[in-house]
Amino acid sequence: MKQMIIQKTVDEDSGNVTDFSVHFSFRTNSHGRNLYSDGLNSFLSPAGSVFPDKHFAAGEGLGLACVDQQYSSKNHHFVAIEFDIFTNYYDPRGDHVGININSIQPVSNVT
Repeated sequence: MKQMIIQKTVDEDSGNVTDFSVHFSFRTNSHGRNLYSDGLNSFLSPAGSVFPDKHFAAGEGLGLACVDQQYSSKNHHFVAIEFDIFTNYYDPRGDHVGININSIQPVSNVT
């Protein structure tokens, strides 16, 4: 996993919040299969965050939330952009991009 650490989140001279941009590209290929999974995510979290080391079954929790806190993580704070190619029961139908805040259920998505 690649990580970027932002040391200063506020510019001391101006008092403005630091801004940044991230650019990346990827391609998914089902190799002609009708069933495939799972997707990937990019996330932000507070410096020093420790995420669950439990092994998740079938891609659970985006790798960011404990199984018992997947819908409201109190211990692992994050904002994630998910590129989801597997439809779970809480997802919109079909592939989508979602914004997740301390939860595996997106607060907003585009299909």
